[in-house]
Amino acid sequence: MSQGLYLGKFKKANAGDKRLQDDLRRFSGAIKARNERAYWFALAEKERAWQIRLANRPIMTGGLLRPSFANRPLPRLKPQPEHISGMIRKRRLARERRMQRLVDIQEDIQDLEFEAELEIGAAKLAGKEVESVYADHMEEWMIPLRQQKGMIRATFARDQRRRDEPYSQEMLDAIKAARREKIANKTRELERERRGEVLRRTILRRRKGPPAHVLALLTPEQRKMDKVVRNVSEVGYVAQIKRKLGFKLRRPNAWKAEIGSPKDEERLNRMVTKVLDESERRAERST
Repeated sequence: MSQGLYLGKFKKANAGDKRLQDDLRRFSGAIKARNERAYWFALAEKERAWQIRLANRPIMTGGLLRPSFANRPLPRLKPQPEHISGMIRKRRLARERRMQRLVDIQEDIQDLEFEAELEIGAAKLAGKEVESVYADHMEEWMIPLRQQKGMIRATFARDQRRRDEPYSQEMLDAIKAARREKIANKTRELERERRGEVLRRTILRRRKGPPAHVLALLTPEQRKMDKVVRNVSEVGYVAQIKRKLGFKLRRPNAWKAEIGSPKDEERLNRMVTKVLDESERRAERST
């Protein structure tokens, strides 16, 4: 019904109906605007997903993921990819299942041997041959169980080779390079923090405090001093408190920069005098 209605409008517009042509032109513009909006929304969502993936991409920490029955020697990644965690978990669970299956197979073999001995003993007591299910067909019962044991033990041998595999020299070189880069990055981060930039590590360190049993014994003055020394500064009041508490400062003479160079002493004194005079004049005006 609706298709026929629109088809009629299209035919009338093609025939020269100005009103329908204007309506269809507006409708076409609305569709175009909707498609463009959908395109830019999809593009923004794609970029957002890429930024999230970029922010959470695994990086080498410089540590080692030691080889085990579940994994070969690997570099430590942060965050660790989900497929690696899933692989390790799957292999651990599979090894546990194989070990349990090996115990079950051994119990089945013992049960078969017990049943065979029972049949032999019953035949001796009866003094005649009895129909045997286990004793005369022991090998047939054992073949599939031995095959399963061999397959399971082969998997244990592969696990052992995986655990004993050494790190390749290429991987060790990459891990050492990542370790050096981590140290260099932390050093740059500390320098930025010393220049006054507030980083995540700055906020976390300021929020820290001594353990609860130690904090309970501190006086208000000691608590204040503990909060002060968590700053990275080595000058001013922070440096004074650190020296008082026996901290080893990286630049012990940095505080001398606060009093200025001896060459600038006269100029600095003039500036201080000017500031004090201006403060006095403003105080007189206010009264």
